[in-house]
Amino acid sequence: MTTVQLTDHTDIGLRVLILLAAAAPERLSSAELAERHGLSHTHVQKVVQSLQSSGFVETFRGRGGGVQLA
Repeated sequence: MTTVQLTDHTDIGLRVLILLAAAAPERLSSAELAERHGLSHTHVQKVVQSLQSSGFVETFRGRGGGVQLA
């Protein structure tokens, strides 16, 4: 049996996408995403930025902002 090892960045990215899919169409903040998995807010922000530049998620600033699937 083969095992696949993911980098931390990829692991967090998959967790973020799964949470966003479960919460759709609501937006979640990066702080909420970090809190739900007990992760560093800074790391989650970096991952969300990568997901946004790749076109997987959309980000919104300000009140009522957050992250949602693209």
